[in-house]
Amino acid sequence: MFGFDSVSQLTWMRNLPRSYEYLVHQLGATVLRGYNVVGDGTPQALLPILTGKTEQELPEARRGFAGATTVDAHPWIWNTLKRVGYVTQVEFCSVWYLVGFRYCQIYLSI
Repeated sequence: MFGFDSVSQLTWMRNLPRSYEYLVHQLGATVLRGYNVVGDGTPQALLPILTGKTEQELPEARRGFAGATTVDAHPWIWNTLKRVGYVTQVEFCSVWYLVGFRYCQIYLSI
C-alpha cells in the first residue's frame, strides 16, 4: 500500500506518470478511485484504511488524555494479515509521521 499525503490522485498521475504506469500496468496495483478522506488530516485519512475504524471509534491514544493507551491497541491491518500468515513491513517514517505528530512520541511494536 502506497499513500502520498497532501497530493491528490490526479496530481500524482500527472506529475509521476511513469511511476503510475509501472505500479498499475507492471505490478498490477489497484488505484482507489473515488477514495475520500474521512475527516481533516492525515490520521483521519489513514486510520480508516489501516484499522477499519475512524479516529473516534478507536481507543484514545493521545498523551495527556484520560485513559489513553498506546496505538498498539488499534486494530492495525498488518496485525490481522500477520495472524493469517502474511509477512508485513511498515516503513517507519511514514508511520511515525502518522502517529508521532498526532500522538506525540508513541512507539509502535510491530
